Amino acid sequence: MDKQSTNLTNAQKALEIESSKFNSTVLLKLNSLYLIIKKTIVFDLYSRLKLSLTISFMVLSAVLSFIFLEPSFFLETTSLNELIGLIQVYITFCLIFSIVLTASSATLISGEVDKGTMVLLVSKPITRNNVVFGKYFAIILYGLGISIIDLFLVCLIAFFKHPFYDLIPFFNLHFIYSWIVIFFFSTISLGFSLLSDNPKVSLLIPIILISITFLAFFAFKPMLTTPTTPNGLTYYEAFQLYHFDIGYHFINVYDWMYTNLISPIPVGLQRWLCGWGIYKVYFDEMTIEETITRTNYYAPQFSLIYLVVVALVILTIGYIIFRRKDIK
Repeated sequence: MDKQSTNLTNAQKALEIESSKFNSTVLLKLNSLYLIIKKTIVFDLYSRLKLSLTISFMVLSAVLSFIFLEPSFFLETTSLNELIGLIQVYITFCLIFSIVLTASSATLISGEVDKGTMVLLVSKPITRNNVVFGKYFAIILYGLGISIIDLFLVCLIAFFKHPFYDLIPFFNLHFIYSWIVIFFFSTISLGFSLLSDNPKVSLLIPIILISITFLAFFAFKPMLTTPTTPNGLTYYEAFQLYHFDIGYHFINVYDWMYTNLISPIPVGLQRWLCGWGIYKVYFDEMTIEETITRTNYYAPQFSLIYLVVVALVILTIGYIIFRRKDIK
């Protein structure tokens, strides 16, 4: 009986030792992850000048809209979403914010490798996993902070400019949408940073993607969506370009969020969204009337899944290559 008690006591002690080791290992990993996040935000991402310039450029498009619009226009429009919603999405988030996120995250890994500091980072007890996830969480937190400041300032300026009735819905809609922008561009940029040891290459690839998506496609899309092929389809439909048009998927998700969180898209905004392939105008030659209908190339939910999958695939490939990479 005494022997059984001794064995039980020894087993309990062994269990306590193993449990203590496990807790120590977990705490050590969490602490190293915290240190990577802190180091990335404080030293790699944040600077007063860079943050000030970023916020200024992001707020500028909304401020210019308030300044240069005729006073009579404000009397007709009391909805901030209708006034600058698409400006906020396209210029602020899809162009300026995506470039900021890309420039901030595309060199987080490749820059460390290029400078030779990655060897120090991945030394014990910090693992490559800690480095990747720490930098990833850091850029996500950094992006969310910028988004909150930008939307707060825009809403504050709008509050003093005109009695808009939907300041809070405007903030909520675009803050939720900013999560998608932050996730996508931070993820693909970090993925390319993991793939390449050259900071210039890891930065150039996502910048080219942004330029094609939100500048080239948008500029040439009117020519693709207006002429029709002999079978009655537009060239955009005939070649099924919406499969490759990331901008279409972004705006498709925004249209869905706007409809569910605010109201059905007004006709004026539907016309603008025709340029993204979200809506299509049909003319009745007999009555000379036009009808705007939704194209539904992709259901908005599938567009969201599409963006998530593309981003995760790039990050996963980069992560696998980085794990096998010989860091010197």
